[in-house]
Amino acid sequence: MPDGARPGAPRRVVAEGLAVAALLSVFALTIRTGWPLVLLAALALALAGLAIGQAIGRARTPLLVLGIARPDRRVVIMSAIGCALGCVLGMGLRWASDASIFPAAPGAFVLVAAAIGAAEELVYRGYVQGRFAAFGAFPAAAFAALCHAGYKCALFAIPSASDPATGVDLVLLASGTFLGGLAFGALKESARNVLPAVAAHVCFDIVVYGGLSTAPWWVWP
Repeated sequence: MPDGARPGAPRRVVAEGLAVAALLSVFALTIRTGWPLVLLAALALALAGLAIGQAIGRARTPLLVLGIARPDRRVVIMSAIGCALGCVLGMGLRWASDASIFPAAPGAFVLVAAAIGAAEELVYRGYVQGRFAAFGAFPAAAFAALCHAGYKCALFAIPSASDPATGVDLVLLASGTFLGGLAFGALKESARNVLPAVAAHVCFDIVVYGGLSTAPWWVWP
């Protein structure tokens, strides 16, 4: 049974997960295209939010739609493991990018970075992975990781018009996001709660982006 769902045909909840993932990828791909396609981005984001909101409204346990359950000792332990994993992955990415392992000092973007990481986990590991739960733990985590990788590639597919040097290796991005998503998905499944995955992603984004004073080009159109 998908997290927080009422009894019913699993096809519907799987379709909901796929629809939300597709809509968010459309949003990511069109958000920087300018008029009039930016209207498509706004519509896609609104429809994704509406779909998630309707699922929450139908559920007997609304928070479970986003993968949030009552914390217990296991959740606390897995959240600590998630924090450590997120920091290690973030340090590894900074090292691979020839940057210092940790940011020199927290920048103005740190809170936004944390919020972005938390929101992505609630959507992909919480909602989308929960929609695929009928297939089993590993397939659900893999589907959610694949959807998240598609979103990331769509987000970075069109470089900033003001800075053509912002091109990203999409193959590397897709593989890294997918593997990281599998790890975060495993945290979620192990704890039966999305909070450890949220902790991991928040720590990762703080380590990677926390030293920035302004948002990267891909955050704001």
